Amino acid sequence: MLLTDMPVSNSSLILQNKLIIKNCFHKSIPFSANAAVIALQAASIFTDYRTMLTKFAQQQVHYMLGDSGRSYVIGFGVNPPQRAYHRGSSCPDVPKSCSWEQMKSTRANPQVLFGALVAGPDRLDNYEDRRDRRFNDVAVDHTAGLLTAVAGLKQDSQKARGFRILGSWRG
Repeated sequence: MLLTDMPVSNSSLILQNKLIIKNCFHKSIPFSANAAVIALQAASIFTDYRTMLTKFAQQQVHYMLGDSGRSYVIGFGVNPPQRAYHRGSSCPDVPKSCSWEQMKSTRANPQVLFGALVAGPDRLDNYEDRRDRRFNDVAVDHTAGLLTAVAGLKQDSQKARGFRILGSWRG
């Protein structure tokens, strides 16, 4: 049985495209990134479920990177977000001045926040690439979950091939 086939509480929702989200109106991607990290930690403890939990984490990461038909990582993949809700990213090049008026623009941000993870789709998997907190908020805690999950998946794949991890040989 896959993790995505298991019953879920009413506070969570697993969409057909395999993204698990918190039943909230926005910021689904950070919750999913952190769920992937937790699954990878659990996979190292509960070895009987290792394959299932690792596959679940991969599904979450792959969704964020573009398996959904678009990437939610700025500057990466297919159709990445162009309008992050981030004042500095919205500002024109120096020496032009920056004000909150740039935040109201519908144009793509002049400064690209390469690698930043946006908040993502709502609970119905709707996403609009517009400069607002609902879909395009960026924060360190959003991106940290994704990067930790990617590092965990990379470490897992290296263990499987017998690479040296943290000073010892495993695999």
